[in-house]
Amino acid sequence: MRKLKLEAMRKKYANLTQVERQQYIQFVSENRKKRKFPQITNNEENTDKSPRSTQCKKSKYARLTNEQRRRYIENVKNLRKQALTGQRRNRGQSKNKWLLKAQMTASDIEVDDEFYDSELYELKKIQNCTHCNAIKFDYEPPTFCCDNGKIKLALVEIPQELLEFFTSTAEESEIFLESIRAYNEILVGTKIFTKLIRQNIALQ
Repeated sequence: MRKLKLEAMRKKYANLTQVERQQYIQFVSENRKKRKFPQITNNEENTDKSPRSTQCKKSKYARLTNEQRRRYIENVKNLRKQALTGQRRNRGQSKNKWLLKAQMTASDIEVDDEFYDSELYELKKIQNCTHCNAIKFDYEPPTFCCDNGKIKLALVEIPQELLEFFTSTAEESEIFLESIRAYNEILVGTKIFTKLIRQNIALQ
């Protein structure tokens, strides 16, 4: 299909006159430039690049003075430079995006280290729970502790051996109290099973 199109174009080009060939070549070159540099062609005075429009443009250019021609040429050059630099800048930004992020410096905003003294960060005093007397904080759900008295914890009696570690002044008690946080971290989520051995001791 492409070969047939090329052959038809060649036959059509062979039947053109010298002037028509020149206009056709100029038309093709202008279209190529338009595809390659779309920003330049959009910023120019007329985006229509047909042979008729190029003739009109040439006639307008012929009526300009030397000073106007010089300004026109400078404007076209500047527009092309801006388009090229814009394309290069966009390519460089896409390639070196990570580098720009790495080179970003922190802003010179003064930070107040004593923000905790502000009233914005102070929690309001809330009344304790009327059911379980739990301490409540601001913005805490009302059913967070005991679900308004629906949940009741069973009172567990502390074994005498464990209670002595908290109340005694012995050396073992001091070691236990110093390491109680470590014991708690070790035993968290751990199930401990014990086996009770009952012995029948005859009392005399």
